[in-house]
Formats: sequence, structure tokens, C-alpha cells
Amino acid sequence: VFLLGRTRTTQRALFVLVAGGALIDLRFKTPLEPYYATLPPIYSRVTPDMVLAEFPMRLAPNLAYMYFSTFHRARLINGHSAYWPDGYWDLERAMEHFPENNLLQRLRDRGATHVTVNCRLFSEPRRCAPLLDIMDKMPELERISSSRWEEFEVRLYRLP
Repeated sequence: VFLLGRTRTTQRALFVLVAGGALIDLRFKTPLEPYYATLPPIYSRVTPDMVLAEFPMRLAPNLAYMYFSTFHRARLINGHSAYWPDGYWDLERAMEHFPENNLLQRLRDRGATHVTVNCRLFSEPRRCAPLLDIMDKMPELERISSSRWEEFEVRLYRLP
């Protein structure tokens, strides 16, 4: 670039032009995306002393759970902050087969006191209704709250 300009003034002008073009091309672009306008109603029953295990337990919904937690302030066993405790990924894979293999005890061992189920966040929502039927029949769970959010069922259970 500097060889093109014959005078120092021309060289400086070309440098400013190229540098300005690079800055415009490299500007930070963060498009805003709409997020959930409302909070699932079950969170009105959540208190900061609870520890929630939230279903479905997958990476994408974990971001929503963290967002919801800024309102209810309860701790989560499934979160997302670029850190996952030892055994988290094993637990997540095991939860795909809930309620098999004493998974409620594994949740308790991790400190969970309550379980939420949000059918809206399932990648396959048709899997949610059978899961809720099973959970409602489990003596190890006590349903605290049930409602609808974004046209899907959401529930809060206590692990007594």
C-alpha cells in the first residue's frame, strides 16, 4: 500500500483508508434474538433454598434454566457456565433413561431437592407426557405445582 503513494500525505491517506476499511469489516456483530417473554408459572413456587434438577437435562435447555434462575435464585445441578462438575455428562446421559437405575437417588446424591419438567424444552415433546405419567406415580416424588407455559405442561416435584 505504501509503495502506491508517492508522497507522505498520500501514503498516510491510503493507510487511514485501509485501516478504516478493516475496522468496519471487523466490527463486532451480535444480532439480538427474542427470548422467553414470560417465566414458567411453576417457578413462583421455587425458593432460593431449593436445589433444582431440571428436565430435560440437555445443554440447550440449560441456558434457559440459568436464565430462569435469575428470577427464582434457587441453585441448579444442571447449569451452564463453561464448567461442569465431575460426572455431570454421565448423569446427563443416564437421565435419558429416567426413571431407570435409581436415578432419583443419583439426583439426591448431587444435592437435588426438587425436580422440574418443562415439556416445551424437550427436543421431542411427545416424550414428555409419558414421563410425567411415570413421575406422577412414583412414591419418591411429590408434585408441588403443575401448569402450562407456552402451550406445554410444566411441573415441579419435591424429592422427599
